[in-house]
Amino acid sequence: MQQTKEKLLRLLVILIAIHSFCIGFMLLFIPRQLLTAFGIPCPEMLFFPNQSGIFHVVLAMGYLLALPGKTVNLRCLAFLIIAKTIAVTFLVISGIFVAKDIIIILIGIFDGLMGLAAYIMMRITYHKSLYQAVFE
Repeated sequence: MQQTKEKLLRLLVILIAIHSFCIGFMLLFIPRQLLTAFGIPCPEMLFFPNQSGIFHVVLAMGYLLALPGKTVNLRCLAFLIIAKTIAVTFLVISGIFVAKDIIIILIGIFDGLMGLAAYIMMRITYHKSLYQAVFE
């Protein structure tokens, strides 16, 4: 049973990393199309969307660091959960107070659901809190 839980957790981490890689590559290579598809105004200079793209790729690589070895590296899994928590906080606040755009809020909620799923799977699989994952 424990092996099944760990396999599901590994699969979840892989899917979250794939999502981040895809977003990152799209922001790097087709930023105008991606932003306009979501109704987000595209700036003339693409430095910041491109920077966001490389940031997503780096995050995805960090998420995958949780996978090598016999068990999932809990500190790297905690990194994923913390990154998603920061993302949802930033996106929801920005969506409400800055952009005033529902799509930004929805993107934030989706990021939050990914982080929540990772947290729940960590709790089910290893019976550890986020604090324990980081400091034990």
